[in-house]
Amino acid sequence: MNQLVQVVFCLIVIEVDIFHRGIIHYSQSGEELSRGDDWIKIDKYLADIAPDRQQKILEIIILINEMYPDSEFSMKYRMPTFCNADGWVAIANQKSYISLYTCAAEHLKVFKNKYPEVKTGKGCINIHGRDDFPVSVLASVIKSAMEKRID
Repeated sequence: MNQLVQVVFCLIVIEVDIFHRGIIHYSQSGEELSRGDDWIKIDKYLADIAPDRQQKILEIIILINEMYPDSEFSMKYRMPTFCNADGWVAIANQKSYISLYTCAAEHLKVFKNKYPEVKTGKGCINIHGRDDFPVSVLASVIKSAMEKRID
């Protein structure tokens, strides 16, 4: 079955076709936009991930893009990374979980208090399949990481 997810970001529509594993960028008028090398790389990155994790990673990417539509996207360190002048976040598919990287434990404080059972590292959240929480709760972590660079 072909699953199609369509998300609207300001003046750009991103269609994600899970079956064909492609990301196509369209302007609001429906014209296909040129695809940068990093978006082509994310297509390949997503294609190599199991469908259940692929969906979770897409949900996190969509959340970040909704919160910070002007952030710079790259495949820095071979994982989807979003940066702005004040901070960054990255998402990675690991062997048995998905990681959301922020590079500072300070960004995770609120999340860790609310979800102490979810495994975290010094500056990352390790999201296992058994972890049952809506992706939207990551918003406070993403906001902290994108708005407060800790060097």
